[in-house]
Amino acid sequence: MDVDKLAFTRSTNTGQIVLGLAAKSNLKPVTLELGGKSPFIVCEDANVDEAVDLAHDALFFNQCQCCSAGSRTFVHELVYNEFVEKAKARALKRLVGDPFRKGVEQGPQKPDTKDLALMDIISNQPFSQMFRDINEVIRRANATHFRLAAGVFTQNLDTANTLTRALKAGTMWINCFDVFDAAIPHGGYKMNGHGRENGISENTRSIRKIFENIRNIQKISENLYSNIRNYPKYPFPNMKKIIKIKN
Repeated sequence: MDVDKLAFTRSTNTGQIVLGLAAKSNLKPVTLELGGKSPFIVCEDANVDEAVDLAHDALFFNQCQCCSAGSRTFVHELVYNEFVEKAKARALKRLVGDPFRKGVEQGPQKPDTKDLALMDIISNQPFSQMFRDINEVIRRANATHFRLAAGVFTQNLDTANTLTRALKAGTMWINCFDVFDAAIPHGGYKMNGHGRENGISENTRSIRKIFENIRNIQKISENLYSNIRNYPKYPFPNMKKIIKIKN
């Protein structure tokens, strides 16, 4: 009863219990950041090499233990084979072992698995899925109850705008992933939880945020971003604009 607010990050099942207990006590507000299955969408005109590197980091960051991990990768059929071949090669180079040893990228894992087979991760998990058109990938990307984040990789401004408006996620990244700012609210929808962290959280419960890395979008009108140089610089490379829109 003496606690004014709770913030919880973990599994969805436990989050439901926490929310129920808070309601039974003093109806304290609860911020929940729970499970996530974030889509990572690679369009036909994307920079494949850059997308492969970011997809690798989006999935394997922090030993694959990240709430916003890009664990559902959708790749357009025109670049699918190239993407999968390069993603597999990148994954096989990932060094697993003692995290205190120089060069090791992957540390703690299941006990007694000295030789972690990253091939199993690639072969047996839905790491990459092929799509043919934008309507298909929107439908499949939204086919989840977890709505924390999403990444889109394209050089076409129309495609980027269409996907950022159609995808149901609390955070949208365009040609980048896992980019954060302490002043911008972060959080998801539905079974991912509710509430926002960072920013003025109490007043931004339904705010989505979209990060655009416009370096790789070629079809941007000069007039549309004529005042781009007036935007404040953020502590991330190539970040020029942050857009906040209400869902």
